Amino acid sequence: MQNHTENAPHAGARALLAFAMLLLTACSSSSAPPAASAAQTGMNGVKAHVVGRSAALSRAAAALRTAAQAYLELGRTTNFDYAALAEKSNKDVLKRILEAREAWRNASTAYAQMEGIVAGVPALADFDLILDTGTSEEEGDESVVPFDLKLPDGRTLPKPGNLFGVLEGTLWGTVAKYHGTGNVKLDLDGDGAVGFGDVLPDANVLVGAADALVDYVGQLERAAGEWQPTDKDAYLALTIMLPSIGDYFTAWKESRFVAGDDSAHTDYVAISRVTDLDAVMMSLKILFAGVEPQLNQIDAQSAGKLNTELNALADVVSQTAKAEADGKHFTPAEASALADRAMRSGEQMADIVTTLAQKTGIKLDE
Repeated sequence: MQNHTENAPHAGARALLAFAMLLLTACSSSSAPPAASAAQTGMNGVKAHVVGRSAALSRAAAALRTAAQAYLELGRTTNFDYAALAEKSNKDVLKRILEAREAWRNASTAYAQMEGIVAGVPALADFDLILDTGTSEEEGDESVVPFDLKLPDGRTLPKPGNLFGVLEGTLWGTVAKYHGTGNVKLDLDGDGAVGFGDVLPDANVLVGAADALVDYVGQLERAAGEWQPTDKDAYLALTIMLPSIGDYFTAWKESRFVAGDDSAHTDYVAISRVTDLDAVMMSLKILFAGVEPQLNQIDAQSAGKLNTELNALADVVSQTAKAEADGKHFTPAEASALADRAMRSGEQMADIVTTLAQKTGIKLDE
């Protein structure tokens, strides 16, 4: 991937101006976290949100597996000769792949809407590694996923990386080893040309990953139902997730949505990372709402400051996601300015949470 010049004077000025405008808009339109019913206030409301999103994720995963299995059955009719499959069953192939893509988007969105909670709560955090953030055996580091992927044709992919990433790389053709034999091209997005992502996926990889997604999402759904949330869970999750907000902007900057063809990412191609972050911020606001009454009793001024900054940053994210959805193309310099501000704000908010937790007598390092 080529390096972008992010410190050019005019580009930097435009980035800061654009960011300032977003921040002013955010500060004037901050909204309260989604309200919970009387029976679902506090941390019970946080649990109810995770349980509900887990159910939505489970439905989307099941739909993805159904479409993947139908595509596999089509592949079997030509003994996985993908060129023959494209010629023989063009409309059926297109239908199944588009169904699988839509189900993937629904699953990814449902997960993002609870990601800020799942990724930060110790009882649930392993699922974030498996579903969304874990790396492959080839990449290494401490974040390698703990599973091998077994495929219907008998192959095994050892520790291939997180399941959303494997599925995205398969469905949008960004990982060459997940292409169907022959790298057969087909206008999958219906734009009248064969371009990015228009390659038939390996049906066995698609089904193997979809099966694993259904399995692990089912486990997450059960774990969410059994989870007994505590205030400490909320404080821990906030201190873990708030400093990472800048990382989402950085990943967005490096993705195709900002970097275009210069991007080396094989994921973040189907949904913009800033759109994901918009959903993540919603989950963090729900998490904060779970402990806000207690925090107001402990230190109303600090709790109010945290609430104001969280809403302001959430609105900046929302405004950025909306602008992009409306057709604005953000430059790397603009994305960097947003990442820098988010990083500073996230770290400051995490410090406030840590201080408030200490005033309650909760030790986050134990």
